[in-house]
Amino acid sequence: MEIQVQIAQDYTSAFITIVAEEGDTDFTFDVSDLENSLAEVGVIVGIKKEVLADIVKKGIVNQKTSVSEYIEPKAGDDARVEIVKKPKKKDEIKPPQNKDGDIDYVSPRDGFLTYVREGDTLAVKYPPTRGEPGKNVLGRAIPGKFGKQITLDLFKGINTRIEGDKLIAECDGIVSLYTLQVNVETNYTISDHVGRSTGSIDLPKDLDVTLIINGDIQRGFSVTCNRLHVTGAIEAAAIDCSVLKVKNGIVGIGDEIISADEITTGYINGERKVFARILNVIREISSGAHVSAEVVKAYAIQGSSVYAKEAIWCNYLNGKNTVYVGVNYKAKMDYDELSHKIAEINEPLDELRTSSYASAKKMKQLKELSKLNPKHPLIQKELPKIQAIKQKLEKFEILNKNLIEQRDKCESDIYSEGDPFLLVRSGFAKDTSSTGASVEPDTIIHLKEHSTKVYETGRGGLYTMSKYGISFTMRYNIKELKDKYEKLTYIAQEVAAQIRGENGDS
Repeated sequence: MEIQVQIAQDYTSAFITIVAEEGDTDFTFDVSDLENSLAEVGVIVGIKKEVLADIVKKGIVNQKTSVSEYIEPKAGDDARVEIVKKPKKKDEIKPPQNKDGDIDYVSPRDGFLTYVREGDTLAVKYPPTRGEPGKNVLGRAIPGKFGKQITLDLFKGINTRIEGDKLIAECDGIVSLYTLQVNVETNYTISDHVGRSTGSIDLPKDLDVTLIINGDIQRGFSVTCNRLHVTGAIEAAAIDCSVLKVKNGIVGIGDEIISADEITTGYINGERKVFARILNVIREISSGAHVSAEVVKAYAIQGSSVYAKEAIWCNYLNGKNTVYVGVNYKAKMDYDELSHKIAEINEPLDELRTSSYASAKKMKQLKELSKLNPKHPLIQKELPKIQAIKQKLEKFEILNKNLIEQRDKCESDIYSEGDPFLLVRSGFAKDTSSTGASVEPDTIIHLKEHSTKVYETGRGGLYTMSKYGISFTMRYNIKELKDKYEKLTYIAQEVAAQIRGENGDS
């Protein structure tokens, strides 16, 4: 009887066969004999001692038995992709709580919209790792296996590109996910009213994105963004954007301000404050609206106050209105507010200047005293007081200077430097828009510092400035006026774009 050892060609297993001739029944081997036979050919790993014992116990002969198995190398971690800018799921977005613990439905909600800038990293791919090595039956190392590979192409969505192991945003936008794809959307739609279900929206105004609201912006909420399109109406909500388009209109009563460089809306109805550079109202401005722009165009103005620095173009002025042309109302309002602040600090500023003058005289005396006794108690007592007055005066002087500079800048922008005009194409009529009762024409028209009144229904015409004041005519060249209005609109757009650029906006 003899022990034969065989090793698989790939060294992953070893076999023992006890060879016995016919009639040879004298089984004299023990487990150590089998182990020594394996060791003689170099088999040292994965030896199945229980199998060796079984061979000896049962006296198994002339049967090839697997007695050693290699240690299989382990696979490493699979490659993975981490989405850096990942929008939260709907059920993860919760309204915040205020300091009293009550739910705040109005404030913007963390994670409701995830935005990125051009060049931002959206996702990062981490390569697969190699697992722990194994050993063949001879004890030689077998390299560990790498985990599964993955490609970033699976994650590449709209407006994205792959750079090495990173997915990069090709432009500003709102991030959205579709299965694995990461998208950067420049036109992002919220399929709901802006209200309790969404909270207010607060995006940077220089983010080059159009936000589309498929619904209304409800009372008490606010939206700040670059471009805003609303398919419904804007109630008593605050809006701050560059371009605003409202399919229905702006309604309600409230102090919330709507401000944009360009506004196009179906109507403005109610006591709302609307500020723009270019204001285009498809139907009417009515029921106590207060609007201000560089140029204003509306089908009808009725029962409202309208300010335009350069031009107003309308078909009808109905009922009671106050119309200013040639005046930048916002600049005038800012001028008045700055003037009030300057007046408020004048009295304390004068008192500080008087105190500073007295301190200067006292300082001169202290210097003479310090020559005799530098540590005189009077010097130690009075010097900090003088320094405090000096510092406070410097602070107030800087504040006063800044306020005056701001006021002067506003003053230069109050009145038009061109030839402002008011065009009422069809005429003056009664206003029945708000109460159902007829309101006779009662419109005060201001062109720069001059004014005139209209008390009766009648045909409209063109109001311009002359050296004698306000000039009115029913004869005008509509093509020339249209060209002039379009030129004024273009200038307003260019000025707005320049200011946005200076402020870092798109």
